[in-house]
Amino acid sequence: MRVLQEHQDGIVRRVQLVDDEDEPVWSACRFLDHLADQGFSPNTLTAYAYDLK
Repeated sequence: MRVLQEHQDGIVRRVQLVDDEDEPVWSACRFLDHLADQGFSPNTLTAYAYDLK
């Protein structure tokens, strides 16, 4: 598994957790998207993704 960060203008806008075949781990991705929608910082999203990994 690995953590993917999508950047826009140098800022992390989305964080995803993908498996060894680069397929998203949907339950983790939905959780991370929910946190992003709630306004959590990019650093927090990344930290949560690494914890979930």
